[in-house]
Amino acid sequence: MRFQCSQCQCILDIDAQPGELVACGQCSSAVTVPPTPTSPGAILGDFAIVREIGVGGMGTVYLARQISLDRDVALKVLLPTFAEDVAFIQSFINEARAAASVNHPHIVQAYAVNSDQGLYYFAMEFVDGPTLKELLDQHGALPVDKVIDIANDIASALDYAWQGKKIIHRDIKPDNIMITSAGQAKLADLGLARKITEQNPDGSSELYGTPQYIAPELLLGHPATIASDIYSLGAALYHILSGHYPFTAEQPEEIVNMHIFNELPALTSVKPDVPAPLAAMIETMLAKRPSQRYANYTELLEDLKRVKANEMPLHLPDANAQAPLDPDLPDPLAIPEDASADAEATPGATAGRLKIKSSKKKMTLTGGGASGTGVSPSATSLRLSATGASPSATGASPSVTGAAPAAADESPKRRSGRLLAIILLVAILLAAAGGGAWFVLHRAGTDGTGASDAATPAASDPAVAQLAKIKTMIAEKQADDVITAELIHLAPELTAASPAAIDFIATAAPFTEKALEAARAPALQEKQQLWDRQVAAAKVAAERKAEEEAAKQEAARQQAEAEKARLAAEQAEKERQQELAAKKESILTAMPPHACKQDYDAAQRLFVSMSADKDEQASAWAKQWLAIIERAEKIHDAIRNSGDAFAGVDIPMGDRRKWKIADITFDKIKVTSMTIAVDKSGKDRQDIQTLTLDLRYLLPPQIVPIGRAAAPKAGYEGAEAEGSVAAYLLVRGAALQTVRSSLQQLDGADLVLTDLETIPSDAYTSHLIAGLPEQDKKQGILIFKYLHATAPDQIENIPEETRQSLQK
Repeated sequence: MRFQCSQCQCILDIDAQPGELVACGQCSSAVTVPPTPTSPGAILGDFAIVREIGVGGMGTVYLARQISLDRDVALKVLLPTFAEDVAFIQSFINEARAAASVNHPHIVQAYAVNSDQGLYYFAMEFVDGPTLKELLDQHGALPVDKVIDIANDIASALDYAWQGKKIIHRDIKPDNIMITSAGQAKLADLGLARKITEQNPDGSSELYGTPQYIAPELLLGHPATIASDIYSLGAALYHILSGHYPFTAEQPEEIVNMHIFNELPALTSVKPDVPAPLAAMIETMLAKRPSQRYANYTELLEDLKRVKANEMPLHLPDANAQAPLDPDLPDPLAIPEDASADAEATPGATAGRLKIKSSKKKMTLTGGGASGTGVSPSATSLRLSATGASPSATGASPSVTGAAPAAADESPKRRSGRLLAIILLVAILLAAAGGGAWFVLHRAGTDGTGASDAATPAASDPAVAQLAKIKTMIAEKQADDVITAELIHLAPELTAASPAAIDFIATAAPFTEKALEAARAPALQEKQQLWDRQVAAAKVAAERKAEEEAAKQEAARQQAEAEKARLAAEQAEKERQQELAAKKESILTAMPPHACKQDYDAAQRLFVSMSADKDEQASAWAKQWLAIIERAEKIHDAIRNSGDAFAGVDIPMGDRRKWKIADITFDKIKVTSMTIAVDKSGKDRQDIQTLTLDLRYLLPPQIVPIGRAAAPKAGYEGAEAEGSVAAYLLVRGAALQTVRSSLQQLDGADLVLTDLETIPSDAYTSHLIAGLPEQDKKQGILIFKYLHATAPDQIENIPEETRQSLQK
């Protein structure tokens, strides 16, 4: 899995288990491997996941960072169920690429479409603002001026997409309209909300959409057009302007049927303060037939200008724009020739759960569900499966009202259906009033259908006058129970052919709605309580899960922090040790020059500061070296200016003669060599030679015997004496390869022994070369030979004249 380091942001590609703690190869920080390919920090293609920002019907949307261009994007990752559909994925990729070529200020720009780790994703512009749905949830219905501006922005975006690329959106809704921080509207998911028209093996096809905003023709199996997008935009405008959906019901099936059969509730009746021009424009957009809507976006944009100026639009809704569609007709979308009684639907009414089907074409609605509150959530999506030809409507017919009297040649089927509607209305009213339906059924006919009254003459129907009286009572706002009683009393007098039948249904409908509401209230309340309990339980479970996740994340964070701290401490200690080693090396390099010049105080000052260091090991190291320098200084002080204290001590001079110390005055050491020979006359003759050596330039073989002699005077005996002489050589950087065994005999010199390879010898060598011109020739030759044996590469540093003199 590829993911980003949370510290340095470098990309890691490590074969590790999800949730495993690994070390970043760049900054060495502890990093937790993301649990899933879409967890924060995980990388899909060129995009690093930041956090989840939304969930939709097709997948989940994440805030992500495009690595190559270093910009925020919204990354939609499709659900795995879509990824299994090869045809869908190919179409999805083609349409997403087409959408990516559309660049418009009111369209969320598409960037890329691809797949990684078996997940298909769509990258688009990240809009730092809410959707219209979120605004609606937070603040309720939007102001008129704002709605008009939004409509203008989205219509211009749709027009651009259609004119340039022939792209139809297919799922316009408040959830897919974003509002930027500047207040502009942007249309999202262009090219994603597609219609699936591929045939299944059984000959069926499927349509995905959102029932509250879907155009009727799509439900009847017709292809999507700009007219269907205009309908959906009109439904979205209706919603954000009024705070209500155009059609509301418990089940998505009911909403679907309302789009087809029910008259749109007038916008001004739902929201009285909506200006008439705006209401007229939206109602034109929501005409049931595409041919009665705007023909193109140019017409819509022109009318938007007029509406913004509070002028009536040029395209007003047709009188029969809300006439229900008849799926049994050869062309259900054809404009009806007249608005007959049975071609008009009751505003806002529904006849229950209809299933659209016929012998020619089967259309069954699946998906979605009741909200439990009578209002379908905007997130509900539908899937309509269809086979064959045109559908027809069966089952309970929608309620109708406001129609002219039925024609004389009206079919028995239609009259029977009308009487059944009357019976149903009165049964509901009786139930609400505490009575029963038996009376109505008895008066209506023994078979319960009313067929026996179908031919009753309508010319002198007294029900007309009675109904007029009831209307007067309604106008006078008399009590509902009084009016309900009159309606129940009138119902038995009606026949299917009565001129008052249709008017009775329209008049009784509002009271029936109230009765239905009262009858359904206990069940709805029970559902609501059950829903509330389920929501509360889900909330508790979600909170518990969130707490567990938070605890897990906190534990991982603490573990990561602890690991980070450990690594940081290790790095700090490593750096400190490196710094300490460099400081030690610097001190040890500076010590021999001071010791060669016999400035032991300067040599000790190098170690004083570190001897007080808080680091015990560093302090102990410095203190051991101070003790070594102290021993060297005591040996030096015991030798220097010691007079004849060491007279007779042998000093090697590189020849066969025996040289002995005669006297030491300050740094000058007088040595003599005496031999006795017999001359020709037979007498003994003494040969005495005298040399003067400089204490500062003695060689190690010369220092050792005189140092051993001086050790007791300095207070050292036995092995300690040997170690002290070795210390004298060590601090000068001399004979470093030979002093180890002697130093090992000293207590507290273990840390010093580790530095034998670190102390440079070139300081002592340079010191000897610098003193050559001042030496007695015999001592000079001896030093030259010593340098040639121990530091041949330094011979060339001896002045030419001195070198030639010594080589003769």
